[in-house]
Amino acid sequence: MKNNLIKSIIGLICITLVFSIISPSLAQATESQDLQINNSFSQVTLVNNEMDKEEINDFLYSEEDFQDVLPYEESLAIYQNKVLENSNSNIEPSTQQRNLFRLVFSVVRSGVNYIVKVTGKGKKIKDVRNGKLEVDVSKHINANNRFKDYGSMDKLIKYIVEDIRRTDAGDLIKDGHNSIKTLYGKDKKLLEIRFYIEDGKLLSFNAFPSHSAKDAGNVIWLVPQ
Repeated sequence: MKNNLIKSIIGLICITLVFSIISPSLAQATESQDLQINNSFSQVTLVNNEMDKEEINDFLYSEEDFQDVLPYEESLAIYQNKVLENSNSNIEPSTQQRNLFRLVFSVVRSGVNYIVKVTGKGKKIKDVRNGKLEVDVSKHINANNRFKDYGSMDKLIKYIVEDIRRTDAGDLIKDGHNSIKTLYGKDKKLLEIRFYIEDGKLLSFNAFPSHSAKDAGNVIWLVPQ
């Protein structure tokens, strides 16, 4: 009887010793596995973010879509038909542009950059990226001096931002890619504005002095201001 009790005690001690040796290894292995899973998840998230960023940049900054553009007369005819067909896009032109600007957007020039801030929330746009969106015009909107025939760049930038505001006020924009096809100035020059919205934030925008033959994203045909 005593021998069996002693053997049981010794067996229990041995099991305890073995478990105490193995347990840290198991814990370390589990921790390492969790770390690998977390690292893998972080890598997948990073890859997805990079893919999203690349997709946004392709939409906003790629010149390829504008290698095939609509001829002016054809674009003007389509524009007139679209505005007539879609009353939602026929937003009344801004009559007091400066006052309307202060309701949603603040645009300030700082050197070669324009700084855009949201001063009042719109229907879809509640903010801009990082609370302050900086646009380097020479690298993006006016890359290769493509808007050289459109007059004042200050005026053009404010016009672009105001058009984004107008489409937001008209509840026409959607999450993701949006493009506005409109006319600019007394000469009715073609203007296409592209911008990206995510989680209520205006992440970036760009513009081109023509209408692409490709309807990319959520296309809005908009009457001039």
